[in-house]
Amino acid sequence: MNKKIMAAMAAMLMLTACAGGNAADTADTADVTESVSEAETSAETEGEAETDAETEAESETDSEAASDSEQSPLYDGSFYTISVDADKWTDAKKYVQAAAEVAEGLDNGLDFTAQEYVDMCDAMFVYNADADSDFATNFNIVTQDIGTEVDMDADTLGPLMAESYDGVDAYECKGWEGVTVNGNDSLKITVATEQAGMEMDMIQYIFLKGGKQTVVTLTAKKGETERVLPDFEAIMDTIVLK
Repeated sequence: MNKKIMAAMAAMLMLTACAGGNAADTADTADVTESVSEAETSAETEGEAETDAETEAESETDSEAASDSEQSPLYDGSFYTISVDADKWTDAKKYVQAAAEVAEGLDNGLDFTAQEYVDMCDAMFVYNADADSDFATNFNIVTQDIGTEVDMDADTLGPLMAESYDGVDAYECKGWEGVTVNGNDSLKITVATEQAGMEMDMIQYIFLKGGKQTVVTLTAKKGETERVLPDFEAIMDTIVLK
């Protein structure tokens, strides 16, 4: 299979490599929370020095801006856009290098270097509610230009990807299906794995449009997927392919 198509597996393996990185993610979440609190305190202090009318007007403006940001914070990727709720997900892109180095060292039959993993990874987010757990639920997005004008054909790609996943040690494809996500044709794959004694479930959406591949993969501890799935699917429902 074309190596670029295998970016889907790169996404899966990099997510697995993120296990144990929650301590740093927790620190990031705490820093963001502290910064927001400080900003709010500063705004309140300045507001006390203004007239009541000015304070009320500014408060309403800030509230509306915050509301708009929370409802549709847009992430503009290479071949797509998505809306990510910052109250529920933290941008973890800066940890991609570390995850890529771990993934490169895995005996998985894939000939990807750490730099190739990094170049393919367009985004990575962790679930805030799991920041203190032994494994933070997370998703990443891998993109590749396949180089030929090809669109999604789930019936053809599905069996090939299932066979490829089953060929990687400790990974098992649990099923695949062709689905439509926000008007886009996609291949949805579910995968189970066990790494370092931890069982994990993965849900992956593969998009192909005009030779541009976008792969979104969610990883959670076994039994935790249903809890986080509504918040993940809410993101998927906003994806727009360019």
